[in-house]
Amino acid sequence: MARRVEISINHAEAEEILKSQAVIDEMMTLAEDIVERTGKPVDDYEIEEWVGVNRARVSIFTLTPQAKLNEATEHTLLRALGEVSGRDLQLYTSAADG
Repeated sequence: MARRVEISINHAEAEEILKSQAVIDEMMTLAEDIVERTGKPVDDYEIEEWVGVNRARVSIFTLTPQAKLNEATEHTLLRALGEVSGRDLQLYTSAADG
């Protein structure tokens, strides 16, 4: 028979970790890797970091019309994210996309 295990989370410390500089640095490294893996000019993207109420966050924004078009038609950031995460993300496209 399996024993019942209780786990107690120290929410204050968990929040501190999620907002830590180490987590921000790791997310920035991943975001920079994602941008590089798009194969497009790095200047076409902006990476922004901030600390929210519950955790640190990082976003990647397209800056140029060409980068926006590439994201809309080729899903460049999503594909690069799949490469970084070690997964081949399956993209579902409609028949109209060809």
